[in-house]
Amino acid sequence: MPTERLPPSTGAPLVLVGAGGHAKVVIDALLAAGFTDPIEVRDDRERPASDPLWGGRAIERPVRAPVAPGSRVHVAIGLNRVRIALLRELQLLGATPATIVHPSATISELAELGEGGFVGAGAVIAPAAVVGPAAIVNHGAIVDHDCRLGEAVHVAPNCTLGGGVVVGDRVLLGASSVVLPGLRIGHDCTVGAGAVVTTDLPDGCTATGVPARIR
Repeated sequence: MPTERLPPSTGAPLVLVGAGGHAKVVIDALLAAGFTDPIEVRDDRERPASDPLWGGRAIERPVRAPVAPGSRVHVAIGLNRVRIALLRELQLLGATPATIVHPSATISELAELGEGGFVGAGAVIAPAAVVGPAAIVNHGAIVDHDCRLGEAVHVAPNCTLGGGVVVGDRVLLGASSVVLPGLRIGHDCTVGAGAVVTTDLPDGCTATGVPARIR
């Protein structure tokens, strides 16, 4: 189904949770796409607001402060478990998850993106791929046809998933890693940077190397 590349413009702030490096990437995607609504950045930690990308935006605290019912929120935190947990908490407070896509990404009209996800510059999501809630498909990553990604997955920059790969929840697929077509990656796995996965991986494992081996 077609995916909106930006939250609809309402004049109300978009609440962006997290003020670290990934949040900079998300703000950059919003600016590249011409997003004009205010952006309210929240982070529980002290952060300098002097970085030019913040554009003078104040960093609000705390993250779990009340939100107006229907407020749009995007959790821009790289840690998978933290990202999905915060998204669910904010939904219970009445927030609506916003999916953000960089304008240079290529997403098939026949692909599906879950709520609250992010797709970075140059990423490709092919026909019949399904990407779960709060997933990150980062810069230059490829999710080929018929892939199924669970919630809060992070497909790191330049990672490639062959057709029909099934990925469990909260999985980290490292930068430039490759998963061969038709394989299954269990929940809570970590695949190291540059690894080549040639066999299915069970839940909770870490796999590195070429071919990838469980450590």
